[in-house]
Amino acid sequence: MFSGSRFAFLIHLNPFHYIVQGYRDSVLGGDFFFSHPARAGVFWIEVAALFLVASWIFNKLRSSFSDVI
Repeated sequence: MFSGSRFAFLIHLNPFHYIVQGYRDSVLGGDFFFSHPARAGVFWIEVAALFLVASWIFNKLRSSFSDVI
């Protein structure tokens, strides 16, 4: 859909893109999800960044976390 457009990088920044594309490649294309190490690297960097941000927010709000939720 966006593969040739200038907005393709936004699709690749979505962490679920790696999961969905890996599933599509495995089921429809006969390719394995781990055959694209660059995609995997970007995915794990995004996961680590999201984890660090979520940990920082949780630690900042730890004393009143139940009130925030």
